[in-house]
Amino acid sequence: MYIKNRIISLIYKIVTTVVGLSGVLITFGFPNKLNLSTLKFYTMQSNVLCVVFIAVSAVYVVVQMKKSGLYGTATYMPHFKGAVIIAITVTLLVYQFMLADTPFSMADGDIGNFLIHLLTPILVILDWVLFDEKGHYNVFDPLCWAIIPLCYLCYTLIAAPLGVTYQDGRRYPYFFLDVDVLGIGGVMLYVLTITVIVLILSYIIFGLDKWCGAIQRRRLNSEKI
Repeated sequence: MYIKNRIISLIYKIVTTVVGLSGVLITFGFPNKLNLSTLKFYTMQSNVLCVVFIAVSAVYVVVQMKKSGLYGTATYMPHFKGAVIIAITVTLLVYQFMLADTPFSMADGDIGNFLIHLLTPILVILDWVLFDEKGHYNVFDPLCWAIIPLCYLCYTLIAAPLGVTYQDGRRYPYFFLDVDVLGIGGVMLYVLTITVIVLILSYIIFGLDKWCGAIQRRRLNSEKI
């Protein structure tokens, strides 16, 4: 249920790292003057997390190749990777279903938005689908994976009263977190909805992991007979 060729895995991870890093740099303003203030957005934080994690995963694949050859598993920190996948999936879904048709933009031109909101998330999710050994997750992992987006939600609500601002002097990064417009009740309704969706997505991934892991074990057992 996954590709065991570590060379293919390494190439894929290098490409994903380059794509993700390109999206981050373009959104920062590269090659012109860098605007690091965009790092205050969840989208950028989740993309930077993915770039760093996939780059380290590529190094891990190289280490495994040297230790045990070109074929075999090379799944790096599977429990934490679940959190990375959920973090970037939230970026993908929130943008596509809540922000794409609004004036919201973090980068000049369409290339940056395409890379950080669509291509990088898809590549990271597919990395898990294509190359990771399944069956690692436990029933409590999805609850832990929700911590990253929930921490950001808490950060935005705390940062605004402390004077943190975003583009055009706004106190909140996204319309659904804007207490000034929606009130605390309206924002909490969005937060609750997003939390429920994140947990549903997390347990879907957990279920797929268990299902694929069971298939892998049956195949291994049948090969031993």
